[in-house]
Amino acid sequence: MKKLTISKKIYLVFSAILLLIIAQGIFSITQLSRVNLASVSLRENWLPSIEQVSMLHGAVTNIRLQEYKHITCLDSPAMADVEDKMQLYFSEVRKIRANYKSLVTEGYEAQQYANFEESYVQYLKVSEQLIKVSQEGKKEEAKKLIYTRSLAKFNETNEYLLNLVAYNSKSARETSLECSDIYEDARQLIIVLLIVCALISFGVVMVLTQNIVNPVQKLTEALDKLAIGDVEVDLGIKTTDEIGKLAKSATSVVNHLKKSSEFAASIGEGKLDLDFSVQSAKDELGNSLLTMRDKLRKVAEEDKKQIWATEGAAKFGEILRNNSDLKVLCDQVISNLVKYLNANQGTIFLINEQDESRPFLEMAACYAFDRKKYTEMKINIGDGLVGQCFIEKDKIYLTNVPNDFINITSGLGNSNPKCILLVPLKSNDLIEGVIEIASFQELLPHEIAFIEKMAEAIASSVSDVKISEQTKMLLSRSQQQSEELRAQEEEVRQNMEELLATQEQMSQKEAETADLLDGYRQREDELRENERNIQHFLDELKQKNASIDLRQNVILELMGKTGVSFIEFDVHGIILYANEAFLSQMKYSLDEIKGKHHRMFVPKDKVDSAEYTNFWNDLRMGKEIIGTFERIDGNGEIIRLKGVYGFLKDQEGKIKSVIKFAQNADLLK
Repeated sequence: MKKLTISKKIYLVFSAILLLIIAQGIFSITQLSRVNLASVSLRENWLPSIEQVSMLHGAVTNIRLQEYKHITCLDSPAMADVEDKMQLYFSEVRKIRANYKSLVTEGYEAQQYANFEESYVQYLKVSEQLIKVSQEGKKEEAKKLIYTRSLAKFNETNEYLLNLVAYNSKSARETSLECSDIYEDARQLIIVLLIVCALISFGVVMVLTQNIVNPVQKLTEALDKLAIGDVEVDLGIKTTDEIGKLAKSATSVVNHLKKSSEFAASIGEGKLDLDFSVQSAKDELGNSLLTMRDKLRKVAEEDKKQIWATEGAAKFGEILRNNSDLKVLCDQVISNLVKYLNANQGTIFLINEQDESRPFLEMAACYAFDRKKYTEMKINIGDGLVGQCFIEKDKIYLTNVPNDFINITSGLGNSNPKCILLVPLKSNDLIEGVIEIASFQELLPHEIAFIEKMAEAIASSVSDVKISEQTKMLLSRSQQQSEELRAQEEEVRQNMEELLATQEQMSQKEAETADLLDGYRQREDELRENERNIQHFLDELKQKNASIDLRQNVILELMGKTGVSFIEFDVHGIILYANEAFLSQMKYSLDEIKGKHHRMFVPKDKVDSAEYTNFWNDLRMGKEIIGTFERIDGNGEIIRLKGVYGFLKDQEGKIKSVIKFAQNADLLK
């Protein structure tokens, strides 16, 4: 070494330094590659897995909501609509399962996914049984099933999905920490290599000129400070040669490494809101750290929103299930909803149809700042934003609220809200009312979506409670009417005896008729007379405000003897009863038609016609219809019936059911 010239020594030392730099570069590239692989794993596996599992959880939850809707549907078209939606969600689940299966790793995740698959298949079987029971009209059995076996299978499936979300989130965090560890190891070795380079360079300064020694010495001192963690370094080198450039680059590298280290450590601690500037578009470490932070932030935000919505759905589901009193239900819902949204004021309006000709919206409950205000408020359909929301059947969201629209009273006085949200309480296209929320803070999209979903559940519960209350009222009224029926029984028997006497006279006259044609004409006159007698009998019952059930066996037997067919429907066209004359004429048994719709007798080319729709609309409005109608009997043959559609009404004058008296029109010619 001593025999070497200074230039050769410099060449030798710089060759050694070059080898160290190459080694450092190779090591740095290797470490960056490890960071990149971890980042790719995070980007292409864990984060997509979290997204797919979250989507799968949402789709399964939507299937569950459709099951609740199905058991509340009252007719086949509505149930068919719900079943179509369920098929769409089943298809969505299949697609998501296929996408996520390709991302599943071995071990715990694979086992949890297998458990989910098994649980989901069992849940589908229970769901199919539930839908079948609901289609058969066994609503109580369906409700029992949905809150027992179906709920247990749904919770089991949901638990496996939540386990998968937790596992993937944990793996994502571990991958992020792995990136930080790799970076820390690389940083420490780079510092060590820099120190080694500085020590080797110190030997070079002994053979360099005085003009190079001082700058190199300052650079060495600065690097020594960095080696012990002192980053407050001012090189003070003003030269423009290679040493000056090296000092400038070193300063830039140190500063960037410091910022990168601090940023990576912050990400590892869960601080995802910090800003970070990359050196350039080619700064792979900086860009990878930013990408990792952004994806982790997005996952955290989505998880927070999903958890918030899931907890809210469970909270309000419990409230809706545990309240059967309409007033208490509305109070509980609006007070808890305002608090859960951190809003300021809320009101629920429900439709009041006691006067069918003039329905209106009536305040059912209101809440503001931890106290309830019971204020009577009535809004006509179409008036104001509440009435408009009811008509349009869609939400209304205002962020530019007029100053005189509404004031919210708080500890700061009266203030104008920042936003107003009105959402219709809609269930199966039936509007039960409107919910109104006012807030000092604008509602976020996921909060609005949550309110819309809750509005459907609230509407369904309100409908169930109304039906339950109406059923209790009708039961009480039926018991009262039964007492009145006993008091009127004697008068009914007298009327029946008169009708029997009339029938006996008709039979005697018919036996005396020799000519078949004259007999047919005579029978027509007698049948018409019977029809008038029966109509007169019904008019007398209406005038006396009697609620006699025309389905009693003795009256229907009398009608059958006179040859008059009788059938009874509810206001929606569902068959309630038919006498033997009608069943014989139409070639059906009572079990074959009871519970089915009137359209089963109507030719197929007329079922969907506007004429048939108007026919039932007129009956529901209380319009009697008389005429000759083409109908299809049990053998599929066309039969012409001449008849009259009338009504049975309760004591308040409301239509209870639709009745029809008919005769074969061909026998009257």
